[in-house]
Amino acid sequence: MESNDDTPRLLVSALVTNSDGAALLTRHSPHWKWHLPDGDVRFGEKLSDAMRRSFRDDFGLSLHLIGMRPWLVTETVNQSRRLHVVAHHFRAEVVGGADGIVGRDDLRIMWFAPRLLTANLKYFMLQSTAQALREACGHA
Repeated sequence: MESNDDTPRLLVSALVTNSDGAALLTRHSPHWKWHLPDGDVRFGEKLSDAMRRSFRDDFGLSLHLIGMRPWLVTETVNQSRRLHVVAHHFRAEVVGGADGIVGRDDLRIMWFAPRLLTANLKYFMLQSTAQALREACGHA
């Protein structure tokens, strides 16, 4: 996630939950923390289109966005890593491809039960993911 220039990265991510209340989280390696699945926005691409494309390309999943606008925007700045990320978070549900989630060797994806999402968030999730989950559960 490091940037090679001074331009902030624009990301979209989704809080995807199932009927049991579990949330879909991902991580890029065993050394990274779990986070909401995300993707870069390409030049000229609508945020909602970027969200759907990212899930289709990375995981083989089709999404239904709940509302066409992001419900939360987070900003992460890390001067030492020259990292500046602005993420637009959507709420979504899987409407296709859930039987066989496609992943890559460098990308893990997993459903987390609600009880795991509320315990010790900061230890295994990115701060922006913990913030998004707190907002979603009404514990801002």
